[in-house]
Amino acid sequence: VNTGVVDAILHQCEGIAWVVVLGTLAASSSVTVKAQHSENGTDWTDVRGTNQATVADTDDDKIIGIQVNRITKRYNRLAITRGDGGNSAINAILANLFGPRSKPVTQLVTAGNFVRQPEIFDAAIDGTA
Repeated sequence: VNTGVVDAILHQCEGIAWVVVLGTLAASSSVTVKAQHSENGTDWTDVRGTNQATVADTDDDKIIGIQVNRITKRYNRLAITRGDGGNSAINAILANLFGPRSKPVTQLVTAGNFVRQPEIFDAAIDGTA
């Protein structure tokens, strides 16, 4: 299973922090997660050192995190391998982009992305939400 592709140039980001939320893992199964990148979106190579070793079947409902700083190729994704016939559940995969090279990119509200425009705050201060 591969995640959707993050275009680092389109999103003008310096890095990506990936979060994989595991669900129920099948008995005797394994889950392996690694970051991959590509210049053309077709020829994928592993990002050195990002392979998360096999997750045990006792790791139900835990989280795997991989952060890639100073992105060097345009397209980025995670490659996830589920052993034991792929019967282990992946509940969610999040790609948190950080280090914008310029102002934030306007997020799409159409096509099932966001219910409404995300809110961005520059500083956290006390007050009414």
